[in-house]
Amino acid sequence: MINEFNETKRKIIELIKNKKEITNRTKYNTKGIYLLYVNDFSDDKVLPIYIGKVSGEKRNFQQRHKEHMMEIMALNRFTKDYYEIALDNRYFHGKYKICKIFKYMIEKKCELKDLHMVILEELEDEEQISKTETEYIDNYNGALFGFNQLNTISQSLEVKNEEKYKEIVRKELKKITENINYGYGIFNYWLAQELFKEYAPEEYENIKKEQPYSKINDIFDGLRKEKYPKKYLLPKLCYTPYSLKDTFDYNQTEQNNNNELFLKISYSNHGKSEYQYPEIIRIRYECNNKIKDYFLESNITNKKYDGMYIIKNTSFFHQPTISNIKKIIMGHDCGYMISTATEYKNGINEYTLKNNKLYSLEDVFYEINSEINNDVKIVIESDLKRNFIFECQRTKYRKISLVKRIIKENQMN
Repeated sequence: MINEFNETKRKIIELIKNKKEITNRTKYNTKGIYLLYVNDFSDDKVLPIYIGKVSGEKRNFQQRHKEHMMEIMALNRFTKDYYEIALDNRYFHGKYKICKIFKYMIEKKCELKDLHMVILEELEDEEQISKTETEYIDNYNGALFGFNQLNTISQSLEVKNEEKYKEIVRKELKKITENINYGYGIFNYWLAQELFKEYAPEEYENIKKEQPYSKINDIFDGLRKEKYPKKYLLPKLCYTPYSLKDTFDYNQTEQNNNNELFLKISYSNHGKSEYQYPEIIRIRYECNNKIKDYFLESNITNKKYDGMYIIKNTSFFHQPTISNIKKIIMGHDCGYMISTATEYKNGINEYTLKNNKLYSLEDVFYEINSEINNDVKIVIESDLKRNFIFECQRTKYRKISLVKRIIKENQMN
């Protein structure tokens, strides 16, 4: 099996070349087939790939990229203890791919920046999209060596032709038992075991009698089914929240004209939820080719937090969603946190704030004020611009000439 694994790895690395990459700054509004991969192919048993499709009305590659990144960003916040409890309770049932990815990235000491997504094919026809996805997964062994689910599982939800489905199950059962030590073979086998029993009973019984495959079934003896995901999905390494760091780009520049002061104000979240209170976390200053990021002190940075937990969301198959999380500070719920949606947009999380100098908003105003003259035009960009103008109107800031100009040029209606 080593030869097939190495050949598949070579094909994947070649496949990635010259493909369109999706990032938080691209705008790919098309559908089709994509490849999600971790840029670390050093493992000799696992290929860090997930092949997926984008289909359905009003769906596109950009949305799918955002969903994947927000999921891994959420897992990056959990303490290992909490994540273990969440796996015990099967909170990630149906979303195990992201758990596989997270385990791989932690054990390889990767960063969020190592997770990439490229477009393999842009397609419109829904039937063609599903067919092409299956072909890619089979041709590049996405389930056998990578993060994909077995066809036995993914196609079990809608069996249109039972005989055809049985043939898929039989072939996959044979294939996975021959490669049980590759990819997430044992976990995938466990997940599909009941389907193997039902749709390939004869082959399943034969495997139990044959060597060396009898050891596969022995693995499950004495194990409680609901506890099993933890055994193969929980990272073996000890780690702390934000071990995957952040995706913040310190070299990213905005478009601004000469003699123009550009201020980009980043808030922790949009404040649209009862669980969230928006706070300024960064001000980017750009003027006459000078760029500086100011990260701000706030309720997010001045207290030690214990970790995250998931809010139950009954709208998603009665299972909590990975990205719907709350922050715990000193054992209490807290709305002061950076949302995963905001983190996806600007790359900033608590790791970023912890590893940069923090400023008070007043100090930022004074420092920028000393750098500019009265002739520059002030341009403010923020999703919560009104919040920022309101903050500028606080008494302690109003005496600063920069703030006076901001208020004057952005009068509240």
